[in-house]
Amino acid sequence: MNPYFLFFSLLALLGTPVSLHAGMRVGRELTYQIRVQAAGLPFMRRTGEEDRSQEQPVRQEDVARTVAETDPQLVLCAVKTVLSKRLFRLIHLESVYVHARLSFDDAALTALLFAAVRTVLETLAYCSAFPGKLTGRMEADFHANGSELFVRGIFMARLGSLLYAAAVVGAAIIKARAAQARMEEETYAASH
Repeated sequence: MNPYFLFFSLLALLGTPVSLHAGMRVGRELTYQIRVQAAGLPFMRRTGEEDRSQEQPVRQEDVARTVAETDPQLVLCAVKTVLSKRLFRLIHLESVYVHARLSFDDAALTALLFAAVRTVLETLAYCSAFPGKLTGRMEADFHANGSELFVRGIFMARLGSLLYAAAVVGAAIIKARAAQARMEEETYAASH
C-alpha cells in the first residue's frame, strides 16, 4: 500500500467533522434523543422512551440514588483535567434551543416565576459568549398542566481532537484510580 495514501487517508479521518445533536425533555419524565454524525452521515442514534400515557413524576429518591452511585473523585478528576488542559476549546457550540413551560397550581406564582426566569434568561442571552447561537421560547401555562423544559443543542468537533481529549481524560482517570487504590492499600496495611 502506498504510504502517502495511508498518511492522507489517516489525516482525512482525523479531520472529519463530528457533530452531536442532543435533545432532552424534562417534564413528568426525562426523555432524550442523541444523534452523532460524522461528515454529515449519521452513525449513532439513541432515543429515550416517549410513551406519555405512562408518565409518572420523577422521584427524588431515584435521582439521589443515581447520583450517589457515581464516584465523585473520578468525576472531579475528569472535570479538573478538562479545565486544566482547556479541552473544552476543542468542542464548538453550533446552536442551543431552549423551550420552557412554567405551570403551577397557583396562577400568581406561575406569573411571578415566569417573569423572573424570562428576565434572567434574556440577560444571559444578551451577555452570552455565544451571541446568536442561543435561542428559545418560554411560556406560562395557567391551567396547571405541569412545568416542562426542552433543550436541544448541536456541538461540533474534529474526530482527531475528540480522540486526543478522550485519551487525556482517560489517562487522568486511570492515574486517579491508581492513586486511590494505593491509598486504600496503605490504609489497609496501616490498620492491620
